[in-house]
Amino acid sequence: MKTNFKPKLLGLLLVLVMVLSIVPFGALPAFAAEPSVVVTHDVDEIRELLRQDGDVSIKLDADAEKNLTAYSDFENTKWDSQYVWTKLGSGNKTIDLNGHRLYVYDQSARS
Repeated sequence: MKTNFKPKLLGLLLVLVMVLSIVPFGALPAFAAEPSVVVTHDVDEIRELLRQDGDVSIKLDADAEKNLTAYSDFENTKWDSQYVWTKLGSGNKTIDLNGHRLYVYDQSARS
């Protein structure tokens, strides 16, 4: 008895296409590698990490405090009459305060 494999092969191909069509390809980027976490309390390092392009995740390991007048470009960085501590680069930025405080201030404004 001679068997015709063409219909069986076509049926198998159809099943494969149907199975692949229900795979949620939109969820695949969720499995992408997470950016490495930088653990620091150095305000200058935090500022530079935020300025860089790309995804960054920062976790504080202690309180961080800095006077804005220490930055040479602080006086030239105004936006809507509010001082800007840093300009963000492109990408996702995450800061985990981890129960600590990130305090950046202008000493000339404090009394």
